[in-house]
Amino acid sequence: MGLRSRRAPARRALRAAALHGRLRRAAVRDHARELAPSHPPALDPERRRALARRHPGRRAALVRAQCRGRGGRRARRAHRRASAQPRRRGRRRPHDGSGSVIDPVFAWVARLALAGVFAAAALHKWRDLSAFSAALGAHRLVPDALVPALARAFAACETAVAAGLVWTASAAPAAGAAAALLALYSGAIAINLARGRREIDCGCSARPQPLSRGLLVRNALLAAAALPAGFPATARELVWVDALSAAAGAGALAFVWLAAQSLVFDPPARLGRST
Repeated sequence: MGLRSRRAPARRALRAAALHGRLRRAAVRDHARELAPSHPPALDPERRRALARRHPGRRAALVRAQCRGRGGRRARRAHRRASAQPRRRGRRRPHDGSGSVIDPVFAWVARLALAGVFAAAALHKWRDLSAFSAALGAHRLVPDALVPALARAFAACETAVAAGLVWTASAAPAAGAAAALLALYSGAIAINLARGRREIDCGCSARPQPLSRGLLVRNALLAAAALPAGFPATARELVWVDALSAAAGAGALAFVWLAAQSLVFDPPARLGRST
């Protein structure tokens, strides 16, 4: 004769309660699935970001409802891709499409140095316009009747370039005009070098400078300096340290330029006698 355990009714009650709980949870899930739309609307990125900022719970509920409906796997993949996009975009630096942007100090250094070079060249031409006209006519590239007018035009253009580089509003057009003038001068020098006429004066400064490849290199360096002079600068407030740095940088470039001019274009014998 077997004995019935005293814990059997309690075990049966626990099993019945667990079964009732599972059935109730399953019924709740089925009811929620019936209420969820079969084709939930796609989440707009702007709306999704707004919900994430203001109502995180509502955003999570929308995502769960969308992923439970028909095509849930596709919706989950789209949601993961959309969630990764703002994070990737947040790491990138915003760009307004205005081209290369540099610090205003570097832009001012290039502009002041280039303006000094063109101002010195224009001053030399205005002081002795007849000598510059003679040097320009010696190139034999234009008719003699046009040489005086062309000499005045070159001097006026260099003056306008030097003045335009100082003003921020006209810095980019002035830098482009400077590069165009340098390209024109380099073309004239290259033509005469190809002709074998190296003895004529280039008319670049007060001292006579015969034509050489060094002049082409010099003009190329000046044209390269015109590129950052025309770039837009970062919009930030300038302080006195920036002005001092720009002036010091332009002065250092001017000193290096004059030293290079003396070493490259002065004859070695003349330098030896001076020492």
